[in-house]
Amino acid sequence: MEICRRKRRIHVGNKDFVFFGVSAEMNLFLQDAVRSGWQDLSVLIRGESGTGKSVFARYIHEVGSRRSGPFVSINCASIPHNLIESELFGYEKGAFTGAGPQGRKGLFEMANGGTLFLDEIGDLPLNAQAKFLDVIENKRFIPVGGSKVINADVRIICATNQDLQKLIQEKKFREDLYWRINVIELQIPSLRNRDDDIERYAEFFLEQSIARYGTKKRFSPDVMSLFLLYSWPGNLRQLANVVERSYVMSEGGVILPEDLPAEFQNPQDASAALQFSEMQRRWDSEIISDALSRYGSAQEAAAALSVSNATVSRKRANLM
Repeated sequence: MEICRRKRRIHVGNKDFVFFGVSAEMNLFLQDAVRSGWQDLSVLIRGESGTGKSVFARYIHEVGSRRSGPFVSINCASIPHNLIESELFGYEKGAFTGAGPQGRKGLFEMANGGTLFLDEIGDLPLNAQAKFLDVIENKRFIPVGGSKVINADVRIICATNQDLQKLIQEKKFREDLYWRINVIELQIPSLRNRDDDIERYAEFFLEQSIARYGTKKRFSPDVMSLFLLYSWPGNLRQLANVVERSYVMSEGGVILPEDLPAEFQNPQDASAALQFSEMQRRWDSEIISDALSRYGSAQEAAAALSVSNATVSRKRANLM
């Protein structure tokens, strides 16, 4: 179990990143992320809510040429528009009402020599976009209320779940800034298109709940079928929440469909899931049984089916 647990993690520097990357789409994304890390160019990460954009931004920094420098992040949607410039560029003493008596360093200065990550870049107000563009192009800036020019040797990574092209048409985002931050574009695949990753992340989040609460539990096959049929609009963040919630709400050692949240209780979807689950069990049973009878052992059957010994043993045990 410890070997399997370690194989699920990529250790970079002082950080552990949990990427299963079983699906072809996710493997391609990870390859592109590593390549972009060593190219000191601006990166725009696109992805739906909950896909882990901030995690991948940190990963790109850790595998890149600036990994020894600082990684500084800001969520543009969480900062009031009237404070965003002072957050990014800092301010001098007395620059505005309420300014600190000693002034303050901005995030660009704090990230000097490293990476600055701007999440929800589509929410950056227009009045700050012009100054942001100027810093990217000229690698220097002047703090709010100041006169001293400060150099900013910073690698920029941005992320968004918005359609920036649409924002450009609506005059809410500068087109010239868009092309400066979109030198390398990475699209995180949504979870609904990664069936193998759904299963493995669900098991991973279940292990976390077991470690947190102390009781060993497992998913019923019908629950996993519902997971595979669900669209996951909240992606990994939603999956993590659903798994922990169903763990807590279940009474026995097996998590059942009725332990899931209300959005999984649609009778039509549940019926389709149960039918799919039954077909899947029959299919697995026929394949595994045929391979075992033909090759005589789980090890040889696994080799013939190009799967692991653990997969054959687990499926055989579930089918008994």
